[in-house]
Amino acid sequence: MPREFFKRDTQQNVTGYKMKVDIDREGCIGCGVCEALCPEVFHLVEDGKSGIIEKHRKGSPGEGEVGSELVACVESARDSCPVCVIKTE
Repeated sequence: MPREFFKRDTQQNVTGYKMKVDIDREGCIGCGVCEALCPEVFHLVEDGKSGIIEKHRKGSPGEGEVGSELVACVESARDSCPVCVIKTE
C-alpha cells in the first residue's frame, strides 16, 4: 500500500498498519524468550510451545496479527528466537 494510505496518530504510530506474525510451532523448543520479551503477544500454551495470545490470534495458536504499536516488541522476540521460528510480514 502507498505510504500515504496510513495516518499517523499522536504517538507517531502508523494507524491502520497490521503486521502478520507466524510461529512454526513444530520447530519451537518452548524456551520462552518470545514471551519474556513480548508478553503482550506471545505466551506458552498447554503443549509448552509458543503461541499468540487470543487478542491477536488469527486462526491457529501460531498465527496472528498485531498493530503498529507492537511491531518493535514482536521484532525483538523474532530476532531473539534461538531457533528462528517466528516469521513476520
